[in-house]
Amino acid sequence: MLVLTASAAGGGIRRLGGFGGALIMSPVFMWVLPLPSLVVLVMLAETLGGVWLSRDWKVARPDVPRRNRLLFFSVLAMPAGLFVGTQVPVDVVRLLTNCIVLAFAAFLLSKLHHRFLLTKGRDCLVGVMCGALLGSCGIGGPPAVIYLSFSEMDFGRARSLLSNFVSAISIAGILCASFVVQEWEWVRWVPLVLVGYAVGLKVAEGLIHRFREDTKTIKKICLLTLIMSSAVNVVVILFTDTLQLGRLTF
Repeated sequence: MLVLTASAAGGGIRRLGGFGGALIMSPVFMWVLPLPSLVVLVMLAETLGGVWLSRDWKVARPDVPRRNRLLFFSVLAMPAGLFVGTQVPVDVVRLLTNCIVLAFAAFLLSKLHHRFLLTKGRDCLVGVMCGALLGSCGIGGPPAVIYLSFSEMDFGRARSLLSNFVSAISIAGILCASFVVQEWEWVRWVPLVLVGYAVGLKVAEGLIHRFREDTKTIKKICLLTLIMSSAVNVVVILFTDTLQLGRLTF
């Protein structure tokens, strides 16, 4: 039930917020799946989201080179991120992942937004950050969301580019993680995750059509949902670690 709920929330956030549903799915899935399997499963859902939204969000021709640079350097950094993520203790990865989501959502809610100048060098740097994050904790979108959303680029173009980029790195993540997957238990979760994600997308489309004039409020709700979900995860992680430490002490 938890996996289904997280998948539906991920699909809804992908459609409503314009950023990846992995932000809510990966932290939850970490409780039941090892990192390589998690990356494959979550990225399958994100690929479904990309296909679903491709008819609405087309990348403008001038933005194709930027998309390609972001993708190229993300793919380069992804194996290193995956290696680090599999070597670090899982509790540490869980905690850091949720802290990243908390910081990301809090930044988007704040009024401290800086305008970024889009350059080729920054495209490469952001691509590396996205690939490293996706490989190490299953969420690759935050650096690109911040970079593109707070630039001089038109909002519609930025959102289309982000959606297309997330879809592209999702496919790359599936291929990269597939090489190191050691068990295939995640396969049984595929139908449940994809159905939940599709339901989230569909419900989100209905909300968009019904509340066309309240898009800012909808996005704010999405960010608050991410904050609450990650905060709960952090509390559970810290409580669990404290409990285990207490048992070892006594």
